[in-house]
Amino acid sequence: MAGEELITFTPDLRIKTCFHEAAHAIIHGLHPFCHVYSLAVAPEGTKEGEWEYRHRKGGVSTDIWGVCRTSDTNLLIRWFVRWDRDEGCYVISDDDAVAHYSEPSAFTRSARIRHIRAYCCGLLAGQTAELILDCDGTDDSIWLDVDSDQRGSDMAKVAGLIKLLPYRNELGFLIEKTEESLRDPKIWQMVADLAQALARRGRMEDDEIDSYLPSPRKNWPGSPRPRIPARWFKRRTGDLA
Repeated sequence: MAGEELITFTPDLRIKTCFHEAAHAIIHGLHPFCHVYSLAVAPEGTKEGEWEYRHRKGGVSTDIWGVCRTSDTNLLIRWFVRWDRDEGCYVISDDDAVAHYSEPSAFTRSARIRHIRAYCCGLLAGQTAELILDCDGTDDSIWLDVDSDQRGSDMAKVAGLIKLLPYRNELGFLIEKTEESLRDPKIWQMVADLAQALARRGRMEDDEIDSYLPSPRKNWPGSPRPRIPARWFKRRTGDLA
């Protein structure tokens, strides 16, 4: 807006953004069916709104500082949830989407659920890494703010996708798994190494990223079911909302 001072992309803000995007990539990398194909960060000194990211298929993203693109970016959003402008949140798309989600196929229902959980952890990783970075490596507890009314934001996507998961404590479980993984010294070192590489290069693609990623984990991130009392289970008979 006229008369407002535009935010400048300072060195501190840039390195925090690099950690944010690198954490997305590293946690996405734990899931065997998620390919991280592009990372990018704006140059130091950029003014708010000056930088843009050009997608492979010709699209352009603006008003951002950094990007982590994966093979399933927004795929689950397009399939199963939509943005409800009146409610200001993502909601389950429609009966057809839920039926597609539930029907048997080569990509089994349990695999879909695991895929959604892993994707949510990847989305949660950026903000979680920033909070850990602010703790300066200590074990201080962090508070992840998942309330968002911004369409397309990581937190808004997570809030929509967990409606497709079976148990009541899915969000808390996924937040815990994401933080637990990022606080693993080996994983955090991977985040730091990738963040430094991204800071140097500005943009990384495919093979440039692969060598920094962890080995995928089987059945990542697991299920909250064994961790909670049976009385807390959410009945799944026809109830995905």
